[in-house]
Amino acid sequence: MLCAFPEGPNLVAAFIAGDKVSGVPWYTLHKVFAGLRDAHKDGRNAQALDVLMRLADWTIAATRSLSDQRFEAMLETEHGGINEIFADLFQLTGKADYSWMAQRFSHKAILDPLARSEDHLDGLHANTQIPKIVGFERVFEVTGDERYRKASAFFWRAVAHGRSYATGGHGDQEHFYPMVDAAQHVFSAKASETCGIYNVLKLTRLLFMADPQAEYADFYERALYNGILGSQDPASGMVTYFQGARPGYMKLYCTPVHSFWCCTGTGMENHAKYGDAIYFRDERALFVNLYISSTVRWREQDAVVTQTTTFPEQSSTRVEWNLQRPTDLILNLRHPAWSPVAEVRVNGAVVVRSHRPGSFIALDRRWQDGDAVELFLSPRVSAVPLPDTPNIFALSYGPLVLAAALGDQGIAPGSDIVVNERKYGEYLDTPFAAPRLSGEPAAIAQSVRQDAPLRFVVADASGQSIPLMPYYEIAHQRYATYWSAGSAI
Repeated sequence: MLCAFPEGPNLVAAFIAGDKVSGVPWYTLHKVFAGLRDAHKDGRNAQALDVLMRLADWTIAATRSLSDQRFEAMLETEHGGINEIFADLFQLTGKADYSWMAQRFSHKAILDPLARSEDHLDGLHANTQIPKIVGFERVFEVTGDERYRKASAFFWRAVAHGRSYATGGHGDQEHFYPMVDAAQHVFSAKASETCGIYNVLKLTRLLFMADPQAEYADFYERALYNGILGSQDPASGMVTYFQGARPGYMKLYCTPVHSFWCCTGTGMENHAKYGDAIYFRDERALFVNLYISSTVRWREQDAVVTQTTTFPEQSSTRVEWNLQRPTDLILNLRHPAWSPVAEVRVNGAVVVRSHRPGSFIALDRRWQDGDAVELFLSPRVSAVPLPDTPNIFALSYGPLVLAAALGDQGIAPGSDIVVNERKYGEYLDTPFAAPRLSGEPAAIAQSVRQDAPLRFVVADASGQSIPLMPYYEIAHQRYATYWSAGSAI
């Protein structure tokens, strides 16, 4: 058997038998299974599929005798998204046993309440659950069982709208908490586990593909520009574990070879996936979800689409068609929820002025080779309240969270590259006099002055100027992203 355990298959056998073992066997095997799947699907490696099927068949044989109750008990231990892999295998092969295992590996203690639109997430380890939910969506896609779709869609709404920070992160010390207690958690150094953001984005992408709604794309953009782009050290390339909002704290990054955090692995993937969700298409419609300079080839329509933009420095983009022949197609441009108005020009002429933020602008016409479409957006500074806690808020400019740049006092060069992620919150654990803002959140947002592209200033309670910049640009210095209205943070 192929595995990553010093004890070999004996560890997995003991775990299946109900013995207490160290580690998380199915979680680890899920990584092996997923790597083999990707080697086959993305690398066109037929041998990888053969090995994966042998592992999957072994899994079926090794667990077939377990009662449903015993199988559920086994799933109380973190097991990644192994239900997703079996759903993928069923889609690839049509073998019924793989569909059965995908459903069997779907944790009913999590599935059932979510399918009833019940949020029982308080106290649960966040990133243990999210891969399961990704798997629920895949199980729906291959079985058509609506319970799985209801569960995944409800979970997404509960987390994205009800439990997420302005950066797209969630949780404290890796766990969901009651949002009535948000004020006790938001300023933690151990909030926003980065690989949790990664997995929520994976779920968001799947849900958009099934139901292309702008709210999914809006969340994806916010989490991508803040939680993901903001997670990498621009100097060393190292990545974060947590991205806490403790005022005056700083981002801490892994070491090159001595930090094997879960967020190190997903951190490597994150920054290779910026092109992953820019464009989507159906038979005759192209969705432009993200405004990132790029080129996409639409083979079925003999079309090449080139997008040119400096977003977010400038809030506009240009999309140009390269076509073999005039073609009737729909171009869907996202009108972000953060832009009150959006203007679209085709070949220089205004064709749409949209006042429907949080929607798609559909341009249905016969396109000619060389047609150029320009989109102009109107970002503004706004206050983004913490869910259920309106007196605690972040400032944003369009989708970008603005962080107060508080300098590098007391920070030795290189001290933010750390080995032990468990010590988040202990590093730099010295008193720091963070500034405070005075007034109502909306009034504070209106008072922010823009000095240059993506550079802003706000006055603190004493009238002193505080520089603000995109959270993703903050590195090697102290910062603040959340504020308590009218009081010190």
